[in-house]
Amino acid sequence: MKKINTETATYSVIEKGGKDGLTLNQLAERNAEYVAEISRLEAKCIAIVAENTALKSAKEIIRYLNANREEASFCGIDDCHIDDAAEAMITPATNAFLAELRTQARNELIDELGSRFTELSKTVEPPELRSGAAGAAAFVSAFRKGTELEIESSVNDAAIIELKQQYSRLQEARYDTPAVKDVIAERQRQQSVEGGTPEHDDEHGDGELALAASCYAENFALFSTWQDGESVDWSDAPQPANWPWSLEWWKPSSPRRDLVKAGALILAEIERGDRAFATDAKERGGVLWLK
Repeated sequence: MKKINTETATYSVIEKGGKDGLTLNQLAERNAEYVAEISRLEAKCIAIVAENTALKSAKEIIRYLNANREEASFCGIDDCHIDDAAEAMITPATNAFLAELRTQARNELIDELGSRFTELSKTVEPPELRSGAAGAAAFVSAFRKGTELEIESSVNDAAIIELKQQYSRLQEARYDTPAVKDVIAERQRQQSVEGGTPEHDDEHGDGELALAASCYAENFALFSTWQDGESVDWSDAPQPANWPWSLEWWKPSSPRRDLVKAGALILAEIERGDRAFATDAKERGGVLWLK
């Protein structure tokens, strides 16, 4: 950005002021006003440049997300800098600058119309048109006093809408994987078939649900379908020593299926803890639960 040479500007002020018949004190005051205005405009330009640089970065983020939706759907939203892109869409300095330009243009138009209508109200022929011109001049004056122009950046608004839509698509895709679907389906099955209702789960405190989940995860990690060189049925996996319930509830199925069961039981434990916290946070140690 090209800076204004304040020394040259000062000389121009003095030269012009001399022609206008201003005293040195008046020249100094005018020069101070000009220098202050120059500093204000430079600061405004710096802010606008910074905002537009951020907008360019946000544009690249959106372009990347659109070009790599499959990859982006598996990454964290924070990792994709969604929040940074949304923040970049907020441009108060640019909006203020546009508002100032539009207000200036509006006021110049109003001044021009007011001046012309006022002149017509005095000189237009025939005389009966003068009252109409006077009324128009009064209307313009009222318009100037009573109307404030709201500036909205349609470009930024469209970009924000697109970003929000992209965010929603990523959120949906992020939780629309087969693994997530299977864990949720298993949780629903545990509730409808195994009797794992909220009321039932609330009776199994002390981490029993989490312990059961760890047993299925441990079975996946330790049990092998090959022992002593012979194939072994996964359903024959022995009951872990820390299994919290009776043998009839130990139901190994397959490596992946056991992980799905573990995930569903973890969900059940989290839901049980949330209910306990909501019921009596102090008694259940709710502050620690949320941390």
